[in-house]
Amino acid sequence: YQESSCTAMAACAFSRGVRHQWYENPEPYREGCVKACDGLKKKAVDGDGHVHGVCRGSEFSCSRRYYAEQLLPRLDDTHGIGIILLALCEGEKLV
Repeated sequence: YQESSCTAMAACAFSRGVRHQWYENPEPYREGCVKACDGLKKKAVDGDGHVHGVCRGSEFSCSRRYYAEQLLPRLDDTHGIGIILLALCEGEKLV
């Protein structure tokens, strides 16, 4: 599945880096943030405000099966709501 909280973390970091002028060439990061935020709006947040595609909290496992079959996304998982909100707010500051 498409994991949305990781996308949101990258978008938030890229946006802050652009705004604080941390990058020598900010345009690729700006473009990446805008694309990530567009994707989050289309795929991760529905019309009722529910958040999709966030991996539930996990433990460690050496089994690929655990990650592929047991560690599935949950609707409105608290591990993703905050960072998705931050990413979308940061993305708005770039436009």
